Amino acid sequence: MKIRDPAKRSALKIFFYFNRTKKFYLYTALAIELQSLTGLRIGELLAIKVNNIDFENKTLSVNGTMFWAKSDEGFGSKETTKTNKSYRVINLTTRCIEIINKLVLEK
Repeated sequence: MKIRDPAKRSALKIFFYFNRTKKFYLYTALAIELQSLTGLRIGELLAIKVNNIDFENKTLSVNGTMFWAKSDEGFGSKETTKTNKSYRVINLTTRCIEIINKLVLEK
């Protein structure tokens, strides 16, 4: 379906722009909240995989970080953490589980 009316076309563009922007800000706010609740660094947060999360015991295994450099796989790859002490298991609150569900599972 083509929309010929320029006013309607502009309104749709604005709607889709704000819809994407709103989602971006929501995800950013949730990521920052999760960082403040858990003490995760941004690279550790971005490196979380579903198999790192134990929903039954409410724990998160931190076992890597994102390394931001161009590689054969693209831009950014999962690497080991900064130090051996960075490998850890974090206990998660109910709110942390809610945030992880939104950020990781509902993408």
